[in-house]
Amino acid sequence: MSFYQRRFSRAEVLDKFRAKVAAKKPVIACSAGTGLPARCEEAAGADVILVTNGGIHRMRGRTSTAAEWALGNANDIMLGVAKDVLTIL
Repeated sequence: MSFYQRRFSRAEVLDKFRAKVAAKKPVIACSAGTGLPARCEEAAGADVILVTNGGIHRMRGRTSTAAEWALGNANDIMLGVAKDVLTIL
């Protein structure tokens, strides 16, 4: 997808995770629904940033559980959020 700024091969990601596990260090995964938390998570050293569609619902005044409701195509919503989040990182 063209909105990614950095690309890592599967082997690079797995090598990084395996090295952390071998060193008995935790693999830190954080969730972001908007760009600012994602930027903060990256700066704090998160190993994985999970992009969800919950943030967009909260910005629209809905509860986080709205991500489980049939309010549209969840895949399309999530890809839209991912574009916003990933272009900020």
